[in-house]
Amino acid sequence: MDSEIVSRMTVRDAEAADVPVLTAIKENGTEALHRDRLRDAQGTGFRYLVLLKQQEIIGFACLVFLHIAVEPLDNPRAYTLYLRLGYEQIQSKPYQTIWEFQDSEGKMHRGEAWIVDLVKQL
Repeated sequence: MDSEIVSRMTVRDAEAADVPVLTAIKENGTEALHRDRLRDAQGTGFRYLVLLKQQEIIGFACLVFLHIAVEPLDNPRAYTLYLRLGYEQIQSKPYQTIWEFQDSEGKMHRGEAWIVDLVKQL
């Protein structure tokens, strides 16, 4: 990614008005999923962020204050961005995780991912 393009991007906390756009970005998500993340971000140790390019939301991330996890094969742009921002990979190769949760509307979400954990010294 060109450094000029990166410099035109901004990150901010997600807001309730962003929910329809966030739902459209991730096809297997629901509005309840994003509302739940917004609710969780009201606590400590978790932030729900959006990435904007010229005021248009182009991505989102859940930031947990221990580390970040990314799918380098399915989301290489995010992986590359995190490395450029100074994050370092903890594992030498991706590991498989199977996840499952129920959103506030009672819908079950299940999947699997091959992820790596990244950390950044503050």
